[in-house]
Amino acid sequence: MTAIVIIGGGIIGASISRILSRYANIDVHLIEKEADVGWGVTKANTGIIHPGHEDDASVYPMRAKFCKEGNMLWHQWSKDLDIPIIWPGELMIIFEEREHEILQNFLKIGRENGVSDLRIIDKNELLEL
Repeated sequence: MTAIVIIGGGIIGASISRILSRYANIDVHLIEKEADVGWGVTKANTGIIHPGHEDDASVYPMRAKFCKEGNMLWHQWSKDLDIPIIWPGELMIIFEEREHEILQNFLKIGRENGVSDLRIIDKNELLEL
C-alpha cells in the first residue's frame, strides 16, 4: 500500500484526491487548513469551467487539450457524484464593432478545439435572455 498526502483541499487537491482514491493500492489523505474544502482561491474564482474556446491549439496545445478534457470530466463528475451543477454557459459582451473580430476568432478557435455549442448572438437576442 502506498500512502499519499495531498496538502490543500481546493479544486486541484480535491480532484487529485478523487482520482487517486480509485486505486486499490493507494491510501489517500487530504489535508486542508480551512473548515471545509474549496475555501481558498477555489471559492473566490469566477466558477467558469472553460470549454477551450480561447486557446489556440497551435500556440497553447496543452491548455486547449486540457480545457476540453477538464470540461468533459466535470460534466461526468457532476453526474457521478450527483452534484447539482448549473451549466449556464458563458456570455462575452462587446461594446465596439471592432471587437466583433475577437469574437469571430474565439468562435473559430472553439470549433477547431471541438467546442460545438458556440454562437454569436445579437443585441435583440441578448435582451431576450
